[in-house]
Amino acid sequence: NAIVNTAYNPAVASATAVAQQHLPIKIVAIDDDPTIISGIENGSVAATVVQNPVGQAYVGAYGLEKLAGGCTMKTPGVEIDSGSFVVTKANVTTYDSLRQAKTAQLKSDFDTKYLSCK
Repeated sequence: NAIVNTAYNPAVASATAVAQQHLPIKIVAIDDDPTIISGIENGSVAATVVQNPVGQAYVGAYGLEKLAGGCTMKTPGVEIDSGSFVVTKANVTTYDSLRQAKTAQLKSDFDTKYLSCK
């Protein structure tokens, strides 16, 4: 009665097929491809899990720039989670603002928690 996807291509394919065939199958997808988001909006997809690619790239580059400029990690080897978000019909219009807020928080955390700069 359900399909749980753990990769982008199968998520889009199953969301497309279930919607086209009007099948009574619940879909849990991954990523925020427009096909998946419209499926959440129309009810053919129950949920999706999205990552924070902007946070990964932007904050990663920000941290590297700081390290290249003479900063050091306060705790070497620390793991930093860029965030993942479950998107449902209840938050389909607001999830990206949560992701943007997480990115801003990560950047701030580099300055206040993770880096020692002189």
